[in-house]
Amino acid sequence: MIRANLFCTVGTLATAALLAVSASAAAQEPGERRSAGEASGEAAHFGNTVTLRLAYIESLRTVEPESEEAPAEREESRALAHHIGVGLGYERALVHGWLNLALSALAFNSQEGWEVPAGALLEVPFEWTEQVEAYLGTGLAVDLVRESDVSPHFGWAASAGLYGWASERLGANVDLEYRWLPNEDLVYDLTIGVAAAARF
Repeated sequence: MIRANLFCTVGTLATAALLAVSASAAAQEPGERRSAGEASGEAAHFGNTVTLRLAYIESLRTVEPESEEAPAEREESRALAHHIGVGLGYERALVHGWLNLALSALAFNSQEGWEVPAGALLEVPFEWTEQVEAYLGTGLAVDLVRESDVSPHFGWAASAGLYGWASERLGANVDLEYRWLPNEDLVYDLTIGVAAAARF
């Protein structure tokens, strides 16, 4: 039920962002074009992006059952967990139009306690139009807090996402991230997020 509601929310926000982008493009007078100098100068001002994110997290871990059997006789099982988290993100353009650095963190409360997954990724942007931009990224994944204990665990993350800008500075973001942390017995961690975004 939670998964269905979240997918509906993701679809609604993504649709709203794309409709806002379309309305912004339609509002431009026919034949009106910006000069190359205006376009390049405007892009140079937006080197930073901040996001406020709502995310659905699905993770699969291997779990050793607690029993009195000998370790060799115990069979590992896998536990699938679902969570809703909130978080912040910051993106900085290292090379405009070519390479960005994205820092992000989420927080959610599980049955075992608070967890704070975070990441530092290098992203390659793909600007389709002035209002729509996609990206692919990869980099470091880290769990800063695990079961309410501050004990960082490190791994690898990859992401893909889309920005839709309703105005020069405000827009929305849809993001998909895959995380792998082998030292936490994490088979996979999949995060789907929607965010309000502002750039400056």
